[in-house]
Amino acid sequence: MARTEEYIQTLIALGLTGSQAITWLTLSQMGQANITTIAKTVKRDRADTSRAIKSLQKLGLVDKIVTCPPKFKAVSIKEGVSMLLECKAQEYKNFIKRAKIFAEETGSNGQNKPQQVPSLIVLSRKQRINKFLQKITAQAKKSIDLCGDWQGFWFMISDNVESLKKMREKRVQFRVVINKPDNEKALSEIEQFLEKNPNSTLRYVDSSEPPLIIWMVDDNEVVLLTVPPKDFKIEGDYPCIICSNAIPLIQLGQNYFEQIWSTAKTINQTDYS
Repeated sequence: MARTEEYIQTLIALGLTGSQAITWLTLSQMGQANITTIAKTVKRDRADTSRAIKSLQKLGLVDKIVTCPPKFKAVSIKEGVSMLLECKAQEYKNFIKRAKIFAEETGSNGQNKPQQVPSLIVLSRKQRINKFLQKITAQAKKSIDLCGDWQGFWFMISDNVESLKKMREKRVQFRVVINKPDNEKALSEIEQFLEKNPNSTLRYVDSSEPPLIIWMVDDNEVVLLTVPPKDFKIEGDYPCIICSNAIPLIQLGQNYFEQIWSTAKTINQTDYS
């Protein structure tokens, strides 16, 4: 009984109604039968059973046998499920097509775009944060200023390869201030990244404590980490971040970054011996 219910739910997920699923499964077990016999077996009235059989015929799941009275036979479960899967796949393709058209039409129509107002958004899921950071990095037109922990910086590079590539192609200026890497290997890897990014400039702070993690994009959007840098974890989930286009927060981020930038040192000025 439990398996039969599971089969019925599977058929419903494939697009059949409950009545159609029960009727088709029952008829597939009976072989051939007329409407009256089928109705008695599924314990439904004759009119409902007749409607279910007719709809299953239209779907190609039931064949009519010319006798007196007429009998009906279900196509094999394997063949029927295959047809239902094809219909579902086509339905999904059509849905994707309509969804893309909807996104393009509403996104390109200026009248449908809401006016930009000051906002403050809190993101916490790692996947959502990654998508957001990739998006704002790829959309940067002039500059990105970033300060924070060197491990977090390197993790950001690894997780946003394509976005950074687009940023490089548009010649976006990329300024970074981080604390000194604790080993020469890390320094070497960071230098290799810079060699491929001629519009990037990197400076280090002397303090063992990294700067606050702040991400400025085109001076019109700021991303702030909500926990101290020392609690930032490279593995596992991100802590919450705050994203805002509010002028007071942007100015706060700008002032902090410029202050750190002015006192930080370049690679040549930093001693790793």
